[in-house]
Amino acid sequence: MFTGDRYRTKAAECAESARNATAPNEIRDLRRSQKAFSDLAKNEDWLADNFDKMIGPARIHTEDHGVETPPGDAAIAAIEDRIFRCLGAALIMQWSTI
Repeated sequence: MFTGDRYRTKAAECAESARNATAPNEIRDLRRSQKAFSDLAKNEDWLADNFDKMIGPARIHTEDHGVETPPGDAAIAAIEDRIFRCLGAALIMQWSTI
């Protein structure tokens, strides 16, 4: 699924190009690119290691098929309404300290 290999390859290409470059600006830009690709590779590796721990989109279980589906617009609106009501209540309770 996720792999940092393609970014590591690009980082190695940038490092090689930086070794062969002569202009200081070009060397600096290639080093920046090398670091950016290395960071992207680390991010991809982290995603691969932690993908199963991430929170995904909300799912609704249907009784008839037992299939989980994403909520529709009406369900999302109801969830947002509840969140805003709770935030409003919390704001009112803390209003005197604000």
